[in-house]
Amino acid sequence: MAIIAIALAITVLLTGTAAAEILAESPHPYPDEYDNAWVITEPGATQMRLHFQRYHLETVGDMIRLYDGSNRLMKTYSGDGINYENVWTDWYPTNFIRVRFTSDSVGDAWGFLVDQKESNAAPPAPASVINLHNTSYQQTSITWNWTDPASADFDHVMVYLDGMSQTNVTKGIQTFSAQGLSPSTSYTIATQTVGTTGLINQSWVNHTATTAPEPPVQVAPESVANLHNITYQQTSITWNWTDPASADFDHVIVYLDGAFQTNVIKGIQTFTAHGLSPSTSHTIATRTAGTTGLVNQSWVNHTATTAPEPPVQVAPESVANLHNITYQQTSIMWNWTDPASADFDHVIVYLDGAFQANVTKGIQTFSAQGLSPSTSHTIATRTAGTTGLINQSWVNHTAATSPSPDALVLEVTLNEGWNIFSTPVLLEENQSQFSQVFPEVEQEKILVALGWDGAQWYCPAGSDTLRPLYAYFIKVADGEIANATLVPSNVPSAPPERTVSKGMNLIGVAPAYDPGTQSFPEMPLDEALVTIEEVGELPGYAIVISPSLNQPGWSYAKGGQVYNVQPFKGYWVFMNNGPDTLAGFSTTPIT
Repeated sequence: MAIIAIALAITVLLTGTAAAEILAESPHPYPDEYDNAWVITEPGATQMRLHFQRYHLETVGDMIRLYDGSNRLMKTYSGDGINYENVWTDWYPTNFIRVRFTSDSVGDAWGFLVDQKESNAAPPAPASVINLHNTSYQQTSITWNWTDPASADFDHVMVYLDGMSQTNVTKGIQTFSAQGLSPSTSYTIATQTVGTTGLINQSWVNHTATTAPEPPVQVAPESVANLHNITYQQTSITWNWTDPASADFDHVIVYLDGAFQTNVIKGIQTFTAHGLSPSTSHTIATRTAGTTGLVNQSWVNHTATTAPEPPVQVAPESVANLHNITYQQTSIMWNWTDPASADFDHVIVYLDGAFQANVTKGIQTFSAQGLSPSTSHTIATRTAGTTGLINQSWVNHTAATSPSPDALVLEVTLNEGWNIFSTPVLLEENQSQFSQVFPEVEQEKILVALGWDGAQWYCPAGSDTLRPLYAYFIKVADGEIANATLVPSNVPSAPPERTVSKGMNLIGVAPAYDPGTQSFPEMPLDEALVTIEEVGELPGYAIVISPSLNQPGWSYAKGGQVYNVQPFKGYWVFMNNGPDTLAGFSTTPIT
């Protein structure tokens, strides 16, 4: 709870200095949270000052404050722990001084004692400065000059900037510079003069000045407008645009497809790209630059396309579905589908490399006559247009004539579902490919054909040769029967051979032809596989399996019941060791 008391000590002296007496005094030491005030007056006086016999305050929270009759704060003494003695205050233009003392709650000290006052003894305060004005125009500083007063007791000028105390400027300096200011901002200097006695002229002399603005920020010119192409040529594009109205615009920087091209001076407003390719898109990209070199970072782009080349004459498409439709001894007839090309005129036909005829659009067939039995022939075709332009792509097909009545022809039937198929004898060279063994009409009945290379399955091509001792899985469509035509070779040949490897092998058998029955007979498997019974001094085959796929199904382990193997079929043979050579028994020619 603060203690508030008012002590009035009035000693009237019209002039001079009052004798030492107690005019205002705190407790010694003063308590925490102390609050007290004393009024000291000098009626008729125009100015006063007080004398502290001593004051000693502990902290900044302990304060002695002096107020005038209008309760305006004139001076504050804050604690700093130092003991002061015989201290006069400044002169104040008043005949009424209220002394207020307050303490905080942290620590205490001796306090204070005011024992004298003076009035009308000091000379008047010095006159104010004159001719206060700024002498600079900078962005971050203002310098003010003035003329000091001629008062004999003038000592210095107190300076405030926008209400904040700055510094005391000693007599004769007559200038003050404020630094670190903001551009384009107004600042007010306020001054009061102070005499050698400490008396302050209570009149303010002020002046307001403004800092210079920042330099104008350079701004890039606006972008071009209405950028568009005005041509449609095969090898060039011309673009036009409207230059910006910006006063400092100088030129347009032009790029084409990302590569710098040129600077187009103000007023030209056009750019042409040459040496382009027909039917290609190209993008112009522009940025504007000013007279100061400042570049607008915004791009204005436009994409245009060159005109196409004149239509190029194109040869007609090739024929499709070229195939033979006969199986005669001395002739072959091929059919095809003409192309849909509007300008197609005819098909140029070659047979075995020799020109035969031009087949007019719509005929879609060609027959080769006077051929030899059991011979292969290749038709080669190219299409020609009404303009005479020829398609340089060949479409070819090879077919064979049927054998002569005297030739031995073996017909093998494959039933619906899976079959394992092989030939027991070397075939005529021009009748040995899959596409020849299975004519096109028979191929349409086959869903899939698979071969085994000792490690994985593969699909044989139509041009692959069918050889004895090799077998293939062939699946025939449901409800269908596929016929294979085997024409044995008329050239003398030794019994066939093939390599079998360690592990599983898919084989066919090649028994010798029996003229009496005019067939290839079945034979015991141990006879058919006699050449691979041993691999050197190591055991050879160990297991033979006949899958039940349109052939007798059984399995054989070495030493077990011996089964017969049949020609035209296929078997799995497992080799304990390998590789080794499996040999057959058939030879050609067959008589």
